[in-house]
Amino acid sequence: MKKAGLFLLGAVSLIGCTDYYDGGERTVLEGRVISNGQPLPYAKVEVWPSPAAPKSGIISELNPYEYENYTYNYTAPISSVTTDANGTVSLSFPKNTSTTVYFIRVIKNNDRKDFGFISEFNTVNHYINVGTLNL
Repeated sequence: MKKAGLFLLGAVSLIGCTDYYDGGERTVLEGRVISNGQPLPYAKVEVWPSPAAPKSGIISELNPYEYENYTYNYTAPISSVTTDANGTVSLSFPKNTSTTVYFIRVIKNNDRKDFGFISEFNTVNHYINVGTLNL
C-alpha cells in the first residue's frame, strides 16, 4: 500500500508539472535603450519566446502590424529587467524547450516597442549584445 501511494504521488506530480524552460542553459543579453537620442532610465525590458524563423542576425524594430509572424502563447515574459540610470540593460534568460528564437519588448509609461530576433544567427557562446534599442 505504501509503494502504491508513493507511485500515485509521483505520477500526480509529473502530470501537474509543465516546464517550458531548460533551467541549465541561459543566454546573457546586454545592450542600451535610448529615447530621443538620450539614455532611457528605468524602462522595462522583457524577453519573450517566438515561433518566428529569422533569416539574419540583425536586431531591429518589429512591425506591430505583423504580430502573426511572431505571436506567442505565453502569459508572461521569460525574463525581464529594468534599465539602469544610463539606459543600460543586462539580463539572462533560460532556453525555451519549444523554440530557440526570442524577441525583446521595451516598455516605458505608455510606450512599447518590440525588437527581434534573438536566435542562433546572433548569439555566440550564449551571449548577445543587442546594441542600442530606440524607444
